[in-house]
Amino acid sequence: MSHVQRPGLSRRLLPLLLIPLGLQAGMARAETQHLTLDGHNARSSLHAKSLLGDVDGSFGQVSGSLDYDLSAQTCKVDMSMQVESLQVGRPIMRKLMMSSALLDAGKYPTMHFTGHCVPLVRNGKVITQLVGDLTMRDQTHPVTFITEMIFHHNTLVKLRSSTTFDQRRWGVSTMLHTVHPMVSSTAEITLDADAPATSATRTAKT
Repeated sequence: MSHVQRPGLSRRLLPLLLIPLGLQAGMARAETQHLTLDGHNARSSLHAKSLLGDVDGSFGQVSGSLDYDLSAQTCKVDMSMQVESLQVGRPIMRKLMMSSALLDAGKYPTMHFTGHCVPLVRNGKVITQLVGDLTMRDQTHPVTFITEMIFHHNTLVKLRSSTTFDQRRWGVSTMLHTVHPMVSSTAEITLDADAPATSATRTAKT
C-alpha cells in the first residue's frame, strides 16, 4: 500500500521546522543563555478596573532570572516583584491597591512568578505560551501568559508576555463589587537594550 501524505499536515508542520532555522541564524552557538533580571531589563505591570477609575501600575523593584535556548525553543523565567514598589499615578488608587483588601503589601511584601515556555501550533500558527505559577498574598495558582518574541535582524531582543486572571483566586476582595475581579498583567524582558525600538517583530499572539 502506497503512503499518501496529507498536504494539510505538511502545512502545519512546516512552520515548526522553519522556526528553529530562523532562530539559529542569529546565534553563534546553540546553547542556553542566562540573563539576570532587574529593574533595568525587566518590567512588570498590572491593569485593573474599579468604580474609582482604572488602575495602571508598574513595579519599580523587579528581580529574578531568565534562561533560554532559542534553538530548542525553551525558556525558564523566575521573577519577583516587591509589592510596595508598585507605582500608581493617583495616590488614592495606590492606597487602595496596598490595602489589606487587595494586595496587602504590609503582610505580603512579594509577588513571585516562575514558569517555562511552551511552543505550540494553533490555527496553523506557531505561538509561545509562558506556563507557570503566580504567588500572591501567599497563595500560588497556575497562570498562562501569551508571549511575543521580538526580533531585530534575527536576534531575539525582547520577550513581552501578557495574561488576564481572576484575582479572587488569590483571596483579593472585590470590595462589594467596586473592584473588577479580572486583572491584566504584562511582563517585558529586554535582552538587547541597544536594539532599535522600531525593530521588526515576530509575534506569538493567538
